[in-house]
Amino acid sequence: MSRRFENPRRNAPPGMFEREMGRALRARGDRWDLPHEFVSLHWNGHKLTVGSINVIALDVHPDKMPDLIFKIVGEENMKQKQRMEQEGIAPTLYGFMLIYEAHAARHNPQTASPLENKRYARDRVQRRFYQRPDAVEIRAAMASDIEGRHWTASQRRDLPGKTHKVFYSSLISPTEADKERGLPGGAFTAALAHAAAATGMFLYGDRLPTPGAPDADVVDLSARFAQASDRG
Repeated sequence: MSRRFENPRRNAPPGMFEREMGRALRARGDRWDLPHEFVSLHWNGHKLTVGSINVIALDVHPDKMPDLIFKIVGEENMKQKQRMEQEGIAPTLYGFMLIYEAHAARHNPQTASPLENKRYARDRVQRRFYQRPDAVEIRAAMASDIEGRHWTASQRRDLPGKTHKVFYSSLISPTEADKERGLPGGAFTAALAHAAAATGMFLYGDRLPTPGAPDADVVDLSARFAQASDRG
């Protein structure tokens, strides 16, 4: 299956994503305890721009966030597809960004004891970081695009003005360099990365990066998006 539209969409400069993430965090200034935001990002081959901004209340349970991400992404994909069909435009929806606040723990698995690593894993799964003595409050922005690339930028409440940034060339098919950086975990991250990759498949006809099967059929994800919308 070939793409319906041929437009220069590949290789949006990573710095453009970092710029938007920086803007999002700076816009919050010294204010904390703000709602999360889920933002669509568009690339026209020359410029990266912000699309819709969805405000997500802080009381939305973390377990519901992955389905909410897929619901929003599904709606954005459907709107983009409708415009493509009605107006004959090429797709521009290129990625998504999540700005959120959470608790993290100062934990180094390389120096921690087996018991400490076990406790950390338990606290992560049970979402009990806020109860730990080494807990820190963070606000962060993470973004994924249809190419599989992923960015994170985070700030600690106790260290104002400092931002920690990490770039991954892919979370769908991570390189050895990505793995050495320490791949980010969590349901939010996985949902964002896979939803962005699904957008590439849904709107552009991209194929899953399945080793040994470069000519696999394009997967139609409209049903997956529709199911997520129904649950919302």
